[in-house]
Amino acid sequence: MTIAERLRQEGFQKGIRTNALNIAKTMLDAGVSLEDVLRFTSLTVEDLAEINHQ
Repeated sequence: MTIAERLRQEGFQKGIRTNALNIAKTMLDAGVSLEDVLRFTSLTVEDLAEINHQ
């Protein structure tokens, strides 16, 4: 894998994670349970703690 390909892949993964965090925040704001948010987004409790710090 070239450096450009690696950087592109890292950017893609970061975008996916950012999107999952945004979806999780919307779900939590809508009253969806923490357990369901974790299950549907595949995020961790630590990931969701990041939402509270933003």
